[in-house]
Amino acid sequence: MNSVLFSSFPYLFWFMRQNKQDVTIDLSNMELKNAEGKIYQLKKFNKAYFLAIKFLPVILLFGLVFNKYDFVFTQAKFFQYTAGLILATLVFYGKKTLSYIAFFLFLVSGFFFLDNVVFAMDYFFLSVPFAMKYFFLFVIFYSFVFDLNKTVYSVKNNNITVSHIILERVNE
Repeated sequence: MNSVLFSSFPYLFWFMRQNKQDVTIDLSNMELKNAEGKIYQLKKFNKAYFLAIKFLPVILLFGLVFNKYDFVFTQAKFFQYTAGLILATLVFYGKKTLSYIAFFLFLVSGFFFLDNVVFAMDYFFLSVPFAMKYFFLFVIFYSFVFDLNKTVYSVKNNNITVSHIILERVNE
């Protein structure tokens, strides 16, 4: 079975949504039929273009945000990278409720350390923003790895791209 995600706008591959309507996808004829019976043409989208359009702006943003001190591994940096990796792993592999709870607890614990309520780790009060930065780095990395297994199609109406769909193989 395939999982189908639809883009809200053409060439915007972030914030994909699942279609709540009944659609029929015929890959042999390269057609998509929506619930109203309207037929759209499908055209396979180049995976390299898909990955470049999706991740190049984010990589450029990371180039502006990261500096040489992000790659100096001290005990504090190790803790920050580990916290970011654990949160990103929970987001991708954990249950949704567990992910929200862990993320909330991490932010709340950072607030208490910022407020000097708990003095257990001296470097933690400065670590929350950096751990969040590394969390986003790992989320982008996981997204890239998972997107390698997806197939992208352009949804066209009269040779004008109106949307994109992403098909992902789901194991049952």
